[in-house]
Amino acid sequence: MTGHEDPHPIYERLRALGPLTGEGGLWFTTSHAVANPELASAVVEETLRWAPPVQMTSRIAHERVHGIGKDEVVTLLIAAANRDPEVYPEPHKFDVMRVHKPEHLAFSSGIHYCLGATLARMEGEVAFRALARRMPDLRQTGPVVFRDSVVIRGMRSMPVSRS
Repeated sequence: MTGHEDPHPIYERLRALGPLTGEGGLWFTTSHAVANPELASAVVEETLRWAPPVQMTSRIAHERVHGIGKDEVVTLLIAAANRDPEVYPEPHKFDVMRVHKPEHLAFSSGIHYCLGATLARMEGEVAFRALARRMPDLRQTGPVVFRDSVVIRGMRSMPVSRS
């Protein structure tokens, strides 16, 4: 575990991302998910890449590396790494049909990899399938308001309606 508890489970984030409402976004995908439940995994992974729950974290360098001194604190911008144009074509586009899908850093990596990653992915897939099946007509009716936090991203509110 990274030491951060995620107060906003993935199924909340799946509904919380304002820019996902257009073509190719979450609500577009939701309307097609009843007929294509295999999209759930792709939506979860792209959501985690596009808007990871932990935006940044810090580590201490145990040796001098690339101009970083031993014992210096290094801040890692996880969200920025997940938008690297050398790794992800059109990185600012939310695209559940993304062909090139390298591993994102939403759950960190190496010895810091989140022990709950598998459970979080499973929760997201189950929640997305249930949302698509039970409320395929759910639509966003106003802007998403996010928490005031530079470390953990989470939604404060998102108005929705069943049209």
